[in-house]
Amino acid sequence: MIRNFALAIVLCAGIALPLFAQEKGKLPQKENFWIVMLAGQSNMSGRGTVKDEDKVSHERVLMMNKAGDWVPAVDPMHFDRGSCGVGPGRTFANLLAEMNPGITVGLVPTAVGASFIDDWKPGAVSKSTGIKAYDEAIPRMEKALKDGTLKVILWHQGEADAGDYKLWAPYKDKLVALVKDFRSKFKSADCPVVVGEIPQPKPVSVIGPGSQKQIKDASIAAVAEMGNAAFASSEGITAMQEDHIHFTRESQLEMGKRYFEAYGKMMKK
Repeated sequence: MIRNFALAIVLCAGIALPLFAQEKGKLPQKENFWIVMLAGQSNMSGRGTVKDEDKVSHERVLMMNKAGDWVPAVDPMHFDRGSCGVGPGRTFANLLAEMNPGITVGLVPTAVGASFIDDWKPGAVSKSTGIKAYDEAIPRMEKALKDGTLKVILWHQGEADAGDYKLWAPYKDKLVALVKDFRSKFKSADCPVVVGEIPQPKPVSVIGPGSQKQIKDASIAAVAEMGNAAFASSEGITAMQEDHIHFTRESQLEMGKRYFEAYGKMMKK
């Protein structure tokens, strides 16, 4: 039922491509252009199989492409790997746009597959992709914020760190420090943040039940410490790809809805 609702939003909310995305410079006023940062690793970037309906854009949801231009938001929107597919971002944005008729959402994809949280430090290079996650994300966001207003940061990461027990203990403090840095860089001290829970795969993959709980508990503790933040649970989401690490398309649509629900509850407090 939940999955079908999310799909209906994606399919029915907007069929026509937005005029302002086709005509260069035609963007909403800054206060009505809500910027959403998508950050983390592959389950934010998305590895879900792309279907035809995922290539249909909501009329008030844009994304920043690799070149830094605003275009209609379709999947795949990330470009860290050739295997990028459906993630949670577009479902979140479509729901946000539907609940706020007077605004346009601008998604800024910055996630990097297989990135550790230490890869999100200035100058750090991902050993898996060769991408400087932090160094590439910051200028993209700064460019986006010239056009719009930062509304929320969606963070999904921790699968990589879950595979090494030595990385569990410092994870919470590193995540708190990273969010503090983001808020400082973007001049938004109380910017809302939603942290997503890494998968609970069955059968167990490199993410075992013990390591999953370690990252989950660290993420929840980080959310409590950083303030103006929420946690999007993956409880009960069992549809996984064959590697038992990545969410399927259907699971990603559900996670997008859960990010939105967590954000909505936080904003009502």
